Formats: sequence, structure tokens, C-alpha cells
Amino acid sequence: MKGITDKQMEMVALYMSQMTDRQLDDVTEIHKRQRHALNRQNMRALQVGDTVRFTSSRRGNPTIIGNVTKKGNKNILVKEPNGRTFRVPAGMTELVVTI
Repeated sequence: MKGITDKQMEMVALYMSQMTDRQLDDVTEIHKRQRHALNRQNMRALQVGDTVRFTSSRRGNPTIIGNVTKKGNKNILVKEPNGRTFRVPAGMTELVVTI
């Protein structure tokens, strides 16, 4: 997974601590656009039947693995082997590669 280093994150935190309210609003808008782009990218990569994993904060942060049963505009339906179904934002899922 791509990302930035811990040192770069420290620099971001430093820059943000020096920003005005207007600049922080601009950063928030950039964050929203990037999150939306990542969700769209993830949605395009997933197909019905794919096995995915995600972390459920409502279930005490366990990793849940299941199959994609339906793709919506923003969310996907993931069904566990035990039959439980979750509606999950596409950006929260990670494709599980089976060999």
C-alpha cells in the first residue's frame, strides 16, 4: 500500500498546527476529495464474488472476511461465511488474494 513516511506525517502535523482556519477548511476539502477518489478506485477494483476483509469498529475492531454480494454507488454488501451481511464503504475494504 502506498503512503507517506512517519517523518512526512510529522511534517504534515507541524504544517497543520500553523494553519489558519481558512487553510484548515481547504485541507479538509482536499481530504474529502481524496477519500472520494480512493473509494471510487476501490469500487472499480471489486467484483461480486471477490473475497474482501475490513475492520469493524462496531464489533470491537475484529477483522471480518467475506464475499462481495452486491455493489452500490458508495457501499458494498459483504457476506460472511456464517451468513451475516455488512454494508461497508468500498474504501474500508481490502481485496483478499487467494492462491
